[in-house]
Order: sequence, then structure tokens, then C-alpha cells
Amino acid sequence: MKHIKNLIIGCDWGTSFFRLRVIDSSTNSVLAELTSEDGIAKTNKKVEKESDRFGLFCEVISENLDALKTKVDFEIDSLTIVLSGMASSSIGMKELPYGHLPFGVRDAFGLDVEVFENNASFPNPLILISGLRDKHDVMRGEEVQLLGLAHLMEFSKEEETIIILPGTHSKHCFVKNGVLNHFQTYLTGELYQILSEYSILSNSVTKETLKAWTPKASEAFSKGVLDAKDSSMLVNLFKVRTNFLFSEMDKPENALYLSGLLIGEELGNISLPSDSRPIILCGGENMNVLYKKAVEALGIESRTQFVADDILIKSTIAGQSEVFKIHNKKLND
Repeated sequence: MKHIKNLIIGCDWGTSFFRLRVIDSSTNSVLAELTSEDGIAKTNKKVEKESDRFGLFCEVISENLDALKTKVDFEIDSLTIVLSGMASSSIGMKELPYGHLPFGVRDAFGLDVEVFENNASFPNPLILISGLRDKHDVMRGEEVQLLGLAHLMEFSKEEETIIILPGTHSKHCFVKNGVLNHFQTYLTGELYQILSEYSILSNSVTKETLKAWTPKASEAFSKGVLDAKDSSMLVNLFKVRTNFLFSEMDKPENALYLSGLLIGEELGNISLPSDSRPIILCGGENMNVLYKKAVEALGIESRTQFVADDILIKSTIAGQSEVFKIHNKKLND
């Protein structure tokens, strides 16, 4: 077994998943990867009544590290683990205060970390990343994606760029001259799930599919986007019921209409004719399909750039590498 210079272990710990990667921080290449279902929510439930919360979270990391070791032929026990996501939240291994804006998307200015040295029971040093807060908003994990994106692609230096990270809680990040000055969270994905599964609208929709966009399905989605622009969301939501009740749309089409309403509402404030700011959309393969159609319906495709799937996947990896490099530089200065 051999130790390879520049290697780190990136840990992306989400609410429902746990992911470890052995990363060459000089190239952002992944040498081994492991994903498990040991998400923060599951782990928190297991340890919430225990006194040594931090130690028990470390045990979960150790169990997954043992599985990761079988995928490599070199020593990883001493490698630094860079830990992002929900691990520093109130249900994580140790709650850290949020870092404050402004945040440097290239130098990580404003981001707080806590470093835990290795010991006899846990041989890997840990860098735990704090997340960021705005006046009425928070993020954990997306700040690392932004840091990575800034090193993988060019942002406009002359004008403010809007970087959109769609998902359960969609983030709009406003970056100018390499600095994140403001961000907003939209409950787009979560609201879609609640409305389509638990509200009266659940009887009028079925799970949307992106495999086959018929002309009618595409039309239903675009209509939702434009209806969100033209009238009240509370009124529009009831149309989801009447669309099906009056046989104007079938359930799959109606599901896309609902999705269009919510995404149209999310994009409404940045689609005004007077707004010329460039938009970078980081939705991945599936979400980019929906957002691309929404952008086209709103007529803002000329100022929108869609991030390729491989860049989006690499953004967390590159961000964790940058946190490691910045930490090392501080140690050596």
C-alpha cells in the first residue's frame, strides 16, 4: 500500500445520503467512491439520545471508510476528510455557526470551518464546513458547489451573474466580481411534492415523466410557466384541479402544468424584460430539461447558460479540494 500526495477524502453528507470520494486535489479526479443510505436524518435518529454525538457520527464515517478501503490499493487512514453538507447542521455531528456574506467564490472568504485533528480512535483529520447565511436565508453544501463552479468555469466579471441551483430547495445566488453578495431560497421542489402527494391536487396529477414529452405535455408545462407570470399563484393552483375535472388535461399533463406553475413562479423575478443579467443554471440532466423549457417559455434563453452534468458533479469535488488547499495555505503562511 502507498500514500499518494495531494489525496483527500471528500465527504458529501446530505439529509438522505452519505457519499465518500478519494480525490486527487491537484486534478479533482476521483480515485474511488462510495455511496450509502447513512444520511444525516437517519444517523441523527440513531444518535439523538446519546451523549457522545460527535463520536457516534465518527463511527458512521469509520464504517463507510472501511468499505471505501476495499476499493483502493493504498493507505487512506491519514488522509484529511473535507466534510460538507448537513454535517455541520443542528442534526449533524456538530452544529457550526453559519458564515456571513459576502462570500468569495474563488478564495472562500467568509466561509468558516472547524478542524479536528486525528487521534487514536479516528485516524483521519477532519475539516467541517459551516455553510452560509444571508439576512433571512441559509445554505449548507451549496457554498461548496459555488466554490467549485468558480474554479471550473468563468463567471462574468462586468455584471452580476445569477447562479441557480435547482432542487428541493432551489437556490438563486447573486455573484459579482467573484463575490456572493446575496442569495434566495425557493421551496420549489418541496412544494411540488407536498401539493402532488398530500393536497387535494394529488387526485388530479400523476408522477411526471421526462421520458416522453408529447406536444400536449410540453404545451401544458409551458402554460403553467406563463400562467404563473400572469396571475396569482393561489388562483392558479386551483386550476390544477379544474384542468382535470373538466378534462382539459390528463394527469401526466396536469403534473407538468403544476411543475410549470412552480418553476415559472420561481423564475418570475429574474425574467423581466428590463433584466439582462446572465443566468447560469445548474440543474443536472433531469432538472435542466424542465428549466430549459421554462426559460424558453419566458424568452430568457439568450442570457441563460446550462451547466453540463459532468461539471455539476465535479463542482462539489472541486469545492472540497479548494477548501483543503486554502486550509493548507493558511497553515503554511
